[in-house]
Amino acid sequence: MRTFLYSLLLVTIVLTGTAVLAIYWTFFKSGPDYDETLYSSGVTGEVEIQRDDHGVPVISASDLDDAYFALGYVHAQDRLWQLTVQQIALQGRFAEFFGEKAFELDRFSRMMGFSRRAEEQYDDLSTSEQQILEAYTTGINRYIQKGSSYYPIEFSLTDVPPIEWEAPDVLAMLKLKAWNQSTAEANLASSLIAAELSPEIWQDMFPDAAVAESDQITQIDQEPALRLLQQSRDFQQNLGWSTSPSGSNAWVIPANQTTSGYPVLAADPHTALTIPSPWYEANISVDGQNVSGFTTPGIPVFYFGRNNQASWAYTNAMTADTEFISLEDPETGEVDSDLLNTRREIIRINDGDEEMVELTDTPYGPVINSIFAELDAYAPIAMNWHGFQTFQDFSGWHSLAFSQNQQEFESAAGNIRGMPLHLLYADRSGTIDNLVTGEIPRYTSPAGILNIAERADLTVAEPPHRPSLDGEDSGYLFHANNAFTLADGYQPGHFFEPDARAERIHYLLGEFDGNHNVATSQALQQDITSHYALRITELILPILREYDTDSEIQQALEYLENWNFSYAPSATAATIFDQFLIEMAETLYSRVLDDDLLRIYQQHDFFTYKSLMHILQNGSVLLDPDLENPETPAEEIIVESMRSAISSLTNNIGAQTFEWGWEN
Repeated sequence: MRTFLYSLLLVTIVLTGTAVLAIYWTFFKSGPDYDETLYSSGVTGEVEIQRDDHGVPVISASDLDDAYFALGYVHAQDRLWQLTVQQIALQGRFAEFFGEKAFELDRFSRMMGFSRRAEEQYDDLSTSEQQILEAYTTGINRYIQKGSSYYPIEFSLTDVPPIEWEAPDVLAMLKLKAWNQSTAEANLASSLIAAELSPEIWQDMFPDAAVAESDQITQIDQEPALRLLQQSRDFQQNLGWSTSPSGSNAWVIPANQTTSGYPVLAADPHTALTIPSPWYEANISVDGQNVSGFTTPGIPVFYFGRNNQASWAYTNAMTADTEFISLEDPETGEVDSDLLNTRREIIRINDGDEEMVELTDTPYGPVINSIFAELDAYAPIAMNWHGFQTFQDFSGWHSLAFSQNQQEFESAAGNIRGMPLHLLYADRSGTIDNLVTGEIPRYTSPAGILNIAERADLTVAEPPHRPSLDGEDSGYLFHANNAFTLADGYQPGHFFEPDARAERIHYLLGEFDGNHNVATSQALQQDITSHYALRITELILPILREYDTDSEIQQALEYLENWNFSYAPSATAATIFDQFLIEMAETLYSRVLDDDLLRIYQQHDFFTYKSLMHILQNGSVLLDPDLENPETPAEEIIVESMRSAISSLTNNIGAQTFEWGWEN
């Protein structure tokens, strides 16, 4: 008994000590001092940093470089661990700090060459732009130099030191941010699938794409491509970034439709909730010029924001921006060795070991086989992501933050070449506009896998691009990752989201009929009604009603027939509907895809959503289990998928349907 009491006392002391230590480190020892006065050689004049009621920094300076020094300083004050992890990622040093299990992340980073390419391209910036980046990174480093008592607790827990920043690191971060927004993974996934399917099934699974005969698709080995897709996702997830496409919305309401007489611009990037957030709100004021909005730690640009005269926001344009090139000559099967430039890099591991890796580049981009230890295990494939090139993206974003009129907005958009975005704009004069940034390749084949000859014939449209969108005749400008065409009718890709979100936005904008204000846009952003669910439910309800004597179908009908298509927390119908989609997709696509291809198809959920809508509206040979009759009705798959959905929810959540609310 006494031994037990001693043990209990010891455990209590240890737990209490741990709690006290955690509280001390969290609230007392580590952390920024927001009331300090700082003297630094990094600024030329006085800079004031105030915090509003939400802790958002408001920076006032008489010199632009000083303002960016302060922005770097507050980024480090609040997000030093995030900045450090980003540096580790950019430099490919995960294994050095976290062990051999992170080795493959480093190999991926070294293959991409974010830091190496940024250093090579830094001299292309103007002197004034270099000064801004130097001031910004000096601000980060000035905070680091204050010492460990100002660092957050993560540094003590991991024994990882902060890494000082250099100006080219910002360009590397810009490239990393652009990669996170890229459609490269979607392009590779759809191309791998295209090579395995008949033209008819390809069209049903990618209804936005042009029909492609299988012999039009350049064949590549699947293994390097699948490995690249997985490592890219792992790499971004280790940064805390979402890799699940979640969409984005933005709209501009013209001045003649608002109660104030000024345009209203609103945006919702649908970024997954993470700690820390990839966004950082800030305000800078320099000689009467005020810029406020959302930055990313490590990148001193305002991706969403406003100044004295104008405001801007973006959605992902979802255009094609990457080609995967088989380096084998289509006639001879040989690879031109002059295209290959192999280098060796050392990856350090935290147990003191080092490992040499061989990485191969080409004029088009890295050879993705470099993620394997044996480069010659598969025929080489080069990745031509347009974000690798020397672009003036920082110049474009910086100019955008200070744009005063539509002409300056268009000029800034033209310099954002490595990140295909749909930019929306409004200013106090009443001008509104929308442009698409980024280089847009023009493919003769719908797939993004090319051979050397096809790559030689590839043409690229230069930004900015004037998009053509449904609903523009209403006077509103809006985009929700939905399809658009360029001025000549060319559709740049087949990775767009279904039109349903854009249709819902269009409908709600029209509901206020000239009485728009900021509050109406806030209400629209909080809308949780699914136009997609409405359209699908209209298609399946007539069929389900024919089976209303079936107990499982009856359960579904009780909810779906009375559903307002809201995804409220208590909405059981929303849960039934989504589970139905999961069951139907699994049944249909497993008929033609192996486990690997099915996984990557479903990871890009916009493929699934568009395809299911297309199949239910138009039919498909996929509805036939034998894949023979394209006239097979959808009745059987709808009924069986709904039965499977009800059964799955019963097994996983319970028999009481009131427990199936969307919140569960």
